[in-house]
Amino acid sequence: MNYKKLEDLKEIRGKRILLRLDFNVPIEKGVILEDFRIQSSLPTLRYLRDHGAKIIIVSHTESGDKTVVPIIKFLAHQGVYVTFESGPIDDALIEKTKNLAYGGIMLLENLRRFPGEKANDPEFSKKLAMLGDAYVNDAFAVSHRAHASVVGVTAHLPSFAGYLFDREVTELAKSFQPTHPFLFILGGAKIETKLPLIRKFMSLADTLFVGGVLANDCLREMNYEVGMSAVSEKREDLKDVVQNEKVLLPTDVVVKNTSRVFEVSAREIGKSDAVLDIGKGAIELIRKSAKDAKFIIWNGPLGYYEGGFTAGTEEVAKIIAGSGAYTIVGGGDTIAAISKVNLHEKFGFLSTGGGAMLDYLANETLPAIEALEQSLIKNP
Repeated sequence: MNYKKLEDLKEIRGKRILLRLDFNVPIEKGVILEDFRIQSSLPTLRYLRDHGAKIIIVSHTESGDKTVVPIIKFLAHQGVYVTFESGPIDDALIEKTKNLAYGGIMLLENLRRFPGEKANDPEFSKKLAMLGDAYVNDAFAVSHRAHASVVGVTAHLPSFAGYLFDREVTELAKSFQPTHPFLFILGGAKIETKLPLIRKFMSLADTLFVGGVLANDCLREMNYEVGMSAVSEKREDLKDVVQNEKVLLPTDVVVKNTSRVFEVSAREIGKSDAVLDIGKGAIELIRKSAKDAKFIIWNGPLGYYEGGFTAGTEEVAKIIAGSGAYTIVGGGDTIAAISKVNLHEKFGFLSTGGGAMLDYLANETLPAIEALEQSLIKNP
């Protein structure tokens, strides 16, 4: 990728760095429940701090009415101390950024509270840019969004990719010229957004296992009964997918009806059954493919993970961790499963991106990547 990296940022000491991080993590009653994205951003943050930059962090949480305040206490436990600014982006705030100590860190309130952020408003982008002398994007997980703090500011500042952002791009790009045999495992939902990705990797991968709601859509395409199972609202033409010999679908599933939870063949799902996980036979299909694989990518849970049906996804995590292949994994529930079975160290690369990972794999670029590349032209 033709963009500037953190090591290209010279004369850091005393320079104001507008640093886009992704602190969109689950928070309940002020307690951070999962810190993977924050931990992943710390190398870039510490590098800038230790080189005497004046750091202005901008981030978001998914809902505009939530605050990033719980992040402050968490960072302090990591030895990173920040001041907090909850007010508007105005001349007074700009002056405060100039008065930061060398190595000082300021955290702004949730960006989603500003209407101009998601709208990528040009005036809001200019205001944000006035807070820094240079911009660093280390928020890969939101880099598929053309928002002001991701795309808009790069038109006004010399812009650089942080350590995490650049590693995400480098690692995920390995899938475009993969080592074979290559196993791709895709779960979750939203067939309408993931279908281009499925079709792309039907040619790149040696085996493509489809699980989750995506598998329910495929079973429906095959005229199997799916009962009360979750399926995509829009029905896509999946004939080419279900007829492709590289595509594996669950041979058996865990279902729930009004009376019990049990395993059943995918051909024998009843009208009152809801598919909630993959069965033992499907797990064995994955085990067999993983045993021979040299490269594995996995994104998305293989069952209703957030509803407590975690067994299939967690067993697949163990299989992939022990496969001996080079492994790349992403997606919130997928990472959660790996955390639960304590296997972080057994994977080649854990991506902070869910949607961003899938968009990059499908399109081989992202709005943030293109913005950094354009900034290089405007701010050589």
